[in-house]
Amino acid sequence: MPTPTDALPVRRVGRFAMAPAAVAALASRQTRWTVGLAGAGLALSCTELVRSMPELAVLPLGLAAVAAFPRRALYGLGATALGVAVAVALGPITPGASTLSGWLSTTGGLGAASLHGLQALGAAAAIGLALPWLDDGPRDLTRSIQSALALATTAGVGIWAAAHLVPGDWVAWASTSLACVLVGLLSAQTLVVLALRYHATDRIPSREVIAQTLDEAHRGPALTAWQLDHELDELCPDHDSRDGLGEVATWVYRLQWTRQRLEAECRRVGGPAVTERIVDLSEQAAAAEDDFTRDRLLATVQHLQRLQGHQASLVAERSRAAALAEFATAFLQEARAELTLARVQPGDASPDRLPEVLDRLRTYSADRALARETRREVSALSG
Repeated sequence: MPTPTDALPVRRVGRFAMAPAAVAALASRQTRWTVGLAGAGLALSCTELVRSMPELAVLPLGLAAVAAFPRRALYGLGATALGVAVAVALGPITPGASTLSGWLSTTGGLGAASLHGLQALGAAAAIGLALPWLDDGPRDLTRSIQSALALATTAGVGIWAAAHLVPGDWVAWASTSLACVLVGLLSAQTLVVLALRYHATDRIPSREVIAQTLDEAHRGPALTAWQLDHELDELCPDHDSRDGLGEVATWVYRLQWTRQRLEAECRRVGGPAVTERIVDLSEQAAAAEDDFTRDRLLATVQHLQRLQGHQASLVAERSRAAALAEFATAFLQEARAELTLARVQPGDASPDRLPEVLDRLRTYSADRALARETRREVSALSG
């Protein structure tokens, strides 16, 4: 039986937005990132480690991630180790000498090794690849690739800025501090990319699609919802409200499509014709002298009576879908009036009952899905 969760020709729209929790923590994370990178870079410059192994110059970038996300420090240290390992591994394929090429050299000795730009970018990309494991967002490949590209870009621009903008005649600690702050400030912008979330929502299809998929008896409410959705597009004050109201309008179309399918199924199941068959077959069974014939006729009557029960369930589902469609349409009309009034009078600019309406509509869909799953499990156990 068709349900509101079946595939429909609805429009799918999406947008990138900052996660509320990430927005609240972004400034402090960027500050910790910059301070952590500058502090680690300055401390590293006071040692001889970089001279013996130039790839360790990427350590401050990894430690900046640790400072930005202290609760996931172990993950941050793992990302730091990954960045150093990538920088070392890229050494032999870069021009000039490197730590790894020195280790592999048959003549022995490191020689005049130095950190190549490709090694720095590769290490930054590796650290960026691990950043989704440090914040509270989803850990998926797309976010990892985005943060890897973002950190490689921002760190690369920061290194270039430090090389070209920091005066060369300053004392070592001052020039190193300024260079690290520049790299930290620019690379910290990766956290903005990390805070982005992609939100996809359904929108009611065009009038042409509505006309193609719904008959005249069910097209009216969907077209009304389409018109309301079109008007709300200009009235909504924020993206979240627009997405929610667009979903409500889509529900009207989805429910009308469900009603159409349910009514078609009711017609196939039959109405008065089934009752007439039950009466006729019952009379034939009562008049039958052969036990075999009588039993088969009575069994047929039982099947038809169960069929009538299924039809009653279909009618009930159709009534529920119709009531929900009316409910959603009335809410859209109310929301349009509220938003229009908010333009000329002070007050809330978004429908305050939107979460409740969406919850009712989504609960209806979840209940139908749970009922279908339960029937499948029962059928599997009884089979």
